[in-house]
Amino acid sequence: MHQWLVRYIEIKNAINEIYMGNTEVHLDEKRYKGSLNSMAIQVNDIAGGLSNAIQEKLKSERLKTELITNVSHDIKTPLTSIINYVDLLKKEKMPNEQAEEYLNILDNKSQRLKRLTEDLIEASKIQTGNVSLKKEKINVIELIRQAVGEFEDKFSKKGLNTIIDCKQNEIFIFADSRYMYRIIENLFSNISKYALENSRVYIDIDI
Repeated sequence: MHQWLVRYIEIKNAINEIYMGNTEVHLDEKRYKGSLNSMAIQVNDIAGGLSNAIQEKLKSERLKTELITNVSHDIKTPLTSIINYVDLLKKEKMPNEQAEEYLNILDNKSQRLKRLTEDLIEASKIQTGNVSLKKEKINVIELIRQAVGEFEDKFSKKGLNTIIDCKQNEIFIFADSRYMYRIIENLFSNISKYALENSRVYIDIDI
């Protein structure tokens, strides 16, 4: 009875290990008799199945990340050529206002596609942990005011009135200014898309 209890506790502990995320658990099935042997076999099958599922998931994530990176780079090469040709055309005299308008649209769309492509590459780097942050002392209020200025036209078209509440002129944080600005830019982009028209946008900045 004592030996049966010891074996039972071993199986119980193995199940608990699996529950805690350790899928490398393996019981020596020969050490267990009767119903405990069946339980040991099932525990090994569960651990093995979970381990295989995790490995397949990781493999799938790696393949997805590699695909995103490769496709992004494939897009980036011809896109760079398009942007360069647009820059050359902007230096030429357009035959009429409509042609100039089309050129401006092409310029805006190509620049947006460039940003999206860069974001995809950055996202794939973050997923694989292959990203380096350049932390520096930055004034977050300055970043927010810069974003307000850049989105002024979009906010104005929707009748959005920006109200900034900040009792200080400077609030410094240590962060990567590029990624920090992207976070702020993404928030403002969502506001410009989904905020109720002719309403207010309240921005409270505090520490």
